[in-house]
Amino acid sequence: MKRIMIVDDEFLVRVGIKSMLDWEKEGYSIVCEAENGQDAIEKIEQYRPQIILTDLMMEPISGLELIKYCAGKYPDIQIVVLSNYNDFEKVKSAMKSGARDFLFKLTTSQSELLRILEDVSRDIDQRRLLGDEAGTLLNRSAGAIRQRLIQMMINSEYESESNLLQELQMVDVKCDFTKPYALLYLDVANYSLFENADDTPEHKFFAISLENIIDELMNRQNRSQTFRNENGHYIVVVNSDPAVPQVAFESAMADQFGRIAEYAERYFGARISAALSTPTQGASGFPAAVANCRNLVKDAFFLRERTLLLQSQEYGKTKGKGEMPTWDLHELQNLLDQFQIAEAGDFIARSIDTCFGRKDLEPYSVREKLHDLYRVIKQDSLGKGIVLENIVDGNGLSLYQAILRYDLLSDISDSFAWSMHRYGEECGKIGGRRLKKEIARIIAYVNSNLGKELTVANIAGVANMSESYFSHLFKTEMGVSFVDYLNRLRIGKAKELLLHTDLRINEIAFQVGIGNPNYFSILFRKLEGRSPVEFRSSHLPG
Repeated sequence: MKRIMIVDDEFLVRVGIKSMLDWEKEGYSIVCEAENGQDAIEKIEQYRPQIILTDLMMEPISGLELIKYCAGKYPDIQIVVLSNYNDFEKVKSAMKSGARDFLFKLTTSQSELLRILEDVSRDIDQRRLLGDEAGTLLNRSAGAIRQRLIQMMINSEYESESNLLQELQMVDVKCDFTKPYALLYLDVANYSLFENADDTPEHKFFAISLENIIDELMNRQNRSQTFRNENGHYIVVVNSDPAVPQVAFESAMADQFGRIAEYAERYFGARISAALSTPTQGASGFPAAVANCRNLVKDAFFLRERTLLLQSQEYGKTKGKGEMPTWDLHELQNLLDQFQIAEAGDFIARSIDTCFGRKDLEPYSVREKLHDLYRVIKQDSLGKGIVLENIVDGNGLSLYQAILRYDLLSDISDSFAWSMHRYGEECGKIGGRRLKKEIARIIAYVNSNLGKELTVANIAGVANMSESYFSHLFKTEMGVSFVDYLNRLRIGKAKELLLHTDLRINEIAFQVGIGNPNYFSILFRKLEGRSPVEFRSSHLPG
């Protein structure tokens, strides 16, 4: 496994390069990063890189000075310059001083980076202490080996601790398990929303990039190693200095977590929860530290703001022993019956507020309680012909799904607020009054089947009524004919698709149940006073 150091004063450049490849799979290990030439010089002896990828324009020691330093003291290190298009003269100087090759850091492709690394690798001594075959196997499997060794530590599935720790060192684990360390356990909230499929490039980029960001930020101040675990969990083993008071160490870790959470939300829209174990030492203390953090991070469900949960504060002693708050569901039903939807939304928000900060409760108990609120809304929707499942939030989740799938109570609360806002809009469409149950069923059916052929004849059949009776009853209840209602409903849905999707006009027409695009455009102009194209253009930014 070739050991690589990345030197660049731009954080995002370092993260971008680290995220370009599955480094272990290609036979490389990024053992450290440095912010400038001076930082690199201070780390070379400790991490002993075989390849350095370095920028040139840095302070206080430039990349060119770093190349000259390595040429004199570490001539076996192969150096590749990270250049910009306007650095050509400096690149020539770097090559004369001992750099092996260069690449354009903002435009280099994966294939170009691999080509250069392969060329450089031919000049590096391939003999390893384990022999060529074992070395090749290690090169290809280091990432998987690290994960397996950590899983063995979690499950205590090893015979010799010294052998286990030695194997960890062989796959370039940067932390030292023989010295005091703590675990920073990071959990990506709602990870299933990012994880469409394990083999999708987008998911891999997210998972690897987040791991690189965590590793980059944590190693700025501490000797640590980040392990990417399953289902959006990251375990960071951080060596702690016994001379530093525990309070000061926890404060520093809280600051580090704050930066990680900020970057994760800024670049990926991901929210991170975290727990910090008390210090331990050796492999034997690892399983308990992981178990404690896993249990502790569950308390993040109840937090309004991101906070590093500390094992030293002994969270969880009263877990599951608290009494659930009492909510007057009859009041909620009365508000919904009277079409006071905004007031109902306020009632729900106040009810959920009583659960924040309640670390004496279990999340599953709160979810069950939230389902009581959902059932009241669901029952009310049936009497109003509203398909509650069609109301979804920004992540495409219905309220029922949000209660089940969101990892944080604050996200569930936001979903309730959004759903009640949309529910109020749907209630406005039926004139603010409860419908006869036959018409309510029909409206719910129409909303669920908008893309299908919906004529008076087939809808009357669904309602088990004659066409004339159905038409009379519908107009009496809704104040408009069924055809007028259906047309306005379809155009309303079309407006949403025009604003929030890139679908073509004929595709939108088909989705709302109008098979003839020309007729769709005529109907749209009749009801909206302008064509679909004009409507979409008028809402474009700028």
